[in-house]
Amino acid sequence: MSLSSLPATFQNVTKTNTQLDQKTIFDEQDAFNTQQPLQNATAVLVLGVTSLVICLFGIALAIIALTLAVRDIKLYKVNPKIYTIASYKNMQAGKICACISFALNMLLIVYNEFTR
Repeated sequence: MSLSSLPATFQNVTKTNTQLDQKTIFDEQDAFNTQQPLQNATAVLVLGVTSLVICLFGIALAIIALTLAVRDIKLYKVNPKIYTIASYKNMQAGKICACISFALNMLLIVYNEFTR
């Protein structure tokens, strides 16, 4: 029995039910495709902030934070829809802290070398 052989009211009901079924299928698929945080976003933020506070080991922590940040940026750019914006922003903040710490530590090293 085809859709065209049914009366007009049944055709509309059948079309509406088909549209609802398709919408339900898409909603169920979206439930399985929830966003997740970037793997190292928290670690980058903690290392970036800690590298600012600790002067002696700050450059090592900044390098580690920058390495992890570059890895996470590559992951995010491949498929940004599966990662949360909040974790990306945390990772960016940690990366900025790590860059500032790296620059300050390098200036400190250069200053110490030239003042001897």
